[in-house]
Amino acid sequence: MSSYRRVAAVAWALTGLLLGHTLAYAATFRDPQVLLHVLEDTGHNWLSLTPVFVSLLVALLVVTSARGATGATSMRRRYVTIAALQLSAYIAVEVLERLAHGSSLGDVVAGLTSGYGPTLLAFGVAAQLLVAAGTALLSRMVERVVARLRAVNMRRVAPASNPKRITSQPVLLRALFGGLAQGVRAPPLS
Repeated sequence: MSSYRRVAAVAWALTGLLLGHTLAYAATFRDPQVLLHVLEDTGHNWLSLTPVFVSLLVALLVVTSARGATGATSMRRRYVTIAALQLSAYIAVEVLERLAHGSSLGDVVAGLTSGYGPTLLAFGVAAQLLVAAGTALLSRMVERVVARLRAVNMRRVAPASNPKRITSQPVLLRALFGGLAQGVRAPPLS
């Protein structure tokens, strides 16, 4: 796998991670006030930077797509790659958020296995798997659009089929005389 492919796969997975993470919390905590309190209580202050992260990821995807990064050959492999990256990143983010917020590892495990923790993890895993499927499809569509644009662009700049046919003398004469006396002429009028 080329480095552009790896970077593109990670960028797609991180984009999906952000969306899936947001969906998991919105599905678990439907009351906006409770959601806000839980996000503050579990170290989710970094989510305020989501627009910045999304902008950077989109720019990264544009660059990798323009450089010709292509994903896995099959949709199954593409989905498995993106889903594995998203799921592992989701679990890591959940643990790191709580550790960074001052919880001990024991508190993190207890928090994720009791109360709303199992529901959050279930919604989180389901959201990551669904978003990974959409991300895999979207990445394939973007890849196909870029391939078509490249094909059209290549046809426009394709070299002449027979470069020996083009000579400077006829081109110069046509330019000087404007193409006079070319083709079939009519008889004189007199």
